[in-house]
Amino acid sequence: EQFAQIMQRHPETVVSRHDVCIRRGNPPSNIICGKTPNCWQNPNCKRLRSFWDALAETSSTQQNSLMINVLAIKHYRSPGVVNFRGKNLQEIKEIPPLSTFHPKHEETVNTVLHRENLTTPQGNPIRDFGLIHWRAEKKGMDYVRCAKLIAKSRDLMSNGTETKPSFFIMTSLNSDPKKMWSGASKKAANSNAPKALQMLTKEYGFLHFSELIAKNGTIDDSVDVALLLVWDLILAEKASSFATCTGNCRNKLCKQCNYLGSFAMLAIGHRESKNKQSMQCWPS
Repeated sequence: EQFAQIMQRHPETVVSRHDVCIRRGNPPSNIICGKTPNCWQNPNCKRLRSFWDALAETSSTQQNSLMINVLAIKHYRSPGVVNFRGKNLQEIKEIPPLSTFHPKHEETVNTVLHRENLTTPQGNPIRDFGLIHWRAEKKGMDYVRCAKLIAKSRDLMSNGTETKPSFFIMTSLNSDPKKMWSGASKKAANSNAPKALQMLTKEYGFLHFSELIAKNGTIDDSVDVALLLVWDLILAEKASSFATCTGNCRNKLCKQCNYLGSFAMLAIGHRESKNKQSMQCWPS
């Protein structure tokens, strides 16, 4: 709408569009990007260079003329854009954190939560629920031992509540390897990971979002698994309590069970933007 208003005020506007794709993983980039150049971690990508060079030019605004440069990103993954800082490019301004998501993604999460009687169809809370984040991507990890620690953390987080709240487990593990990040899938191969996930969902009663959403037919082989990250952030935002494991955690067992990536702080930051507190260590 704002773009249309600008075009109306400046009918002689010159728009330079630079199409680019910034992604990797499954489905393969050639399927997702199509004919759009894939510039993942390539600081010499001609499409991006032309965009930044155009931005560096002095923009001249005349009475009815305006120059606009548009970077049309077909697909990208955080931190895909940030990876383009380099000697050959203008420094990219820091990308603000996501605070809102497309309504269809909110609707997807609300559908699952409503089916579990946790929210109304519109996403208004009915019952509190907790969430524990497990980045299960460490070679040689004893997944079953970590699953038991997660169950203990859940019990500690539930102390002091009149009724035991439902808990989600947010994890890179999945009963379907196609819906796992490649790194997590490789490290979980030939391990006790399937048993650990079954313990959490069957024995300990954790809800697993990607498993629940698959029952509704929302995920199939054509869906980019990056959407799981979006849904996970929305789920983290809605949880009444949230525990993860960050580099600031002093709990050795927590660190032994987790790959300390960037998502934990991303989720914590997103919750902070909604005035919600988080635990940077699994309680034990």
